[in-house]
Amino acid sequence: MRVVAIIPAAGEGRRMGGTVEKQFLQLQGMPVLAHTLGVFEKSPEVDGVVLVIAPQQRQALKEKKGMWSLPVVKPEKFYIGNKRSWIFHRPHCQFGRKTAAGNRLRFRDRYEALYHGLSPGRRCKP
Repeated sequence: MRVVAIIPAAGEGRRMGGTVEKQFLQLQGMPVLAHTLGVFEKSPEVDGVVLVIAPQQRQALKEKKGMWSLPVVKPEKFYIGNKRSWIFHRPHCQFGRKTAAGNRLRFRDRYEALYHGLSPGRRCKP
């Protein structure tokens, strides 16, 4: 059985007031959503993460604005995705290399993989 965390992050936070959506409020120097993603991505019990974001955030992700501009610890030249499991890996990851040719996707960066709805692999943490 696979366990996938679904993180709803498309709200506008109207009841809270303010000008910043609550998932993007800063907490210890990072957006709340970045903390949330980190917890689920590091959990050994969670096989994947589905992030539900508003259309304007998809555009921000595509343009690497705001939270989506945060640097990856060590960016790779490309990432390997699996269209069957909806998970992407670093090129040196054994799970990425084992992906069957028919299921293999190639992404130029992690943002492209995220934009297409794939979750980062738990072991290589792309």
